Amino acid sequence: MVFQPHRFSGGDSVSRDRDPFERALEAIRIKLRSGEGLQGRALAINLLARELGVSQTPVREALAWLAGEGLVVRGHAGYVGRTFDGASLAELYRLNLAHVLAALSADLRAATPGLAGQGTRPPWPLTDSADPNATFDVLVAQAADRTLLASLRRTREPLSPFVAAEAPLIGDQEATMEALRLTYPDPAGLRRAARAFYRRRVHAASMLFSATLERLQI
Repeated sequence: MVFQPHRFSGGDSVSRDRDPFERALEAIRIKLRSGEGLQGRALAINLLARELGVSQTPVREALAWLAGEGLVVRGHAGYVGRTFDGASLAELYRLNLAHVLAALSADLRAATPGLAGQGTRPPWPLTDSADPNATFDVLVAQAADRTLLASLRRTREPLSPFVAAEAPLIGDQEATMEALRLTYPDPAGLRRAARAFYRRRVHAASMLFSATLERLQI
């Protein structure tokens, strides 16, 4: 699941005014997911504006927005990406697990009006992606809780640069997807699968951190 930035509503003139901001916001999100700015590296407003073909104003506004979400940091010399270590990465995985467990405990009747119980869930598979992270993202979205989903984004987005290291170091994607398929839509089984999935990442956080920095040559 790829989180989408907030879409502003309004007339055509408002939409045109916001387009540079929205383009800058989504482009910078993509850069952050790929690891740009990671470990306190600079996110230069002038360079980003030139690359994106917009003025510096929407870039500055987008970075301020992302700082409000906790995805970048505003320092004395400008905006930089967040800095992590093995312990803080492990905490992000724990928080991600907490969001998934909260979603699986939520009332899901709102997901499909007029239905109740396990039948409210859509049929398997929930996403075309073979990455369990995407399936867990969808499970959180199914809870139809905007506050929970917004909170998930604050922990899920910073994990994005590290996901590429999960397959070679942990290698549990296929087994996890099979476990999810076999237990879906049973909430208890999904919770067990989620706990196992995220605990492996908590235990491997230091290795995932080191491998990511090596890949990005930081």
